[in-house]
Amino acid sequence: MAQDAASKKKGLALHWQILIGIGLGVAVGILLCRAAPYEQWHKYIKWAGDIFLRGLRMIVIPLVFTSIALGVAGMGNSAALGRIAGKTILYYICTTLIAATIGLTLVNIVKPGVGASLNLSQEVTAIKAQEVSFIDQIVSIVPSNIFESMAKGDLLPIIFFAVIFGFFMNKVDEKHSLFLKNLFESVYEVIMKITFFIIRLAPYGVFAIVTNVVGKQADDPAALL
Repeated sequence: MAQDAASKKKGLALHWQILIGIGLGVAVGILLCRAAPYEQWHKYIKWAGDIFLRGLRMIVIPLVFTSIALGVAGMGNSAALGRIAGKTILYYICTTLIAATIGLTLVNIVKPGVGASLNLSQEVTAIKAQEVSFIDQIVSIVPSNIFESMAKGDLLPIIFFAVIFGFFMNKVDEKHSLFLKNLFESVYEVIMKITFFIIRLAPYGVFAIVTNVVGKQADDPAALL
């Protein structure tokens, strides 16, 4: 046990590894861009960052669904769930109002974009604003097809379905409820193992992403303006 603890202490912390990956990505991106045009080398670097980002997106939905369903099922008390749901909705409303107030206040004080000349040569007239009412937003939380919501990555419908699923896991027979809880716990443990594996690859993924972005920007100085 002492040897395991000592070996863990010798390793560099993950956040330092990520910071090193960012620094190396900046340096390598500039050097590669000076050595050759971006189009000639980016495909050999970009794929690693794409795999890392896709891996993160891959685990988000199953991780959110299983963790929320297990959390709700673990409460077992509908009264406790109601209190938490009420506090969550109140927190969401309060934070939304605070964010909207701060945004409107800063916009009226700073007035960003006023007097700036963007030198646009064409007028955009074909784009129409889409009005979404509060009722529409509430209705959209309830998924008409949970698998479609999972495919699109719509988190609010997924969270809603996970809460409902976890709540009714306690309403079925004890045999089925225990089976579902054990199944979801097993799936959750597997997803967490995959998550930790992907996180360990973060320094390499961040290095590839930063190298690609810096190299692209350095190859096109106009993009920096």
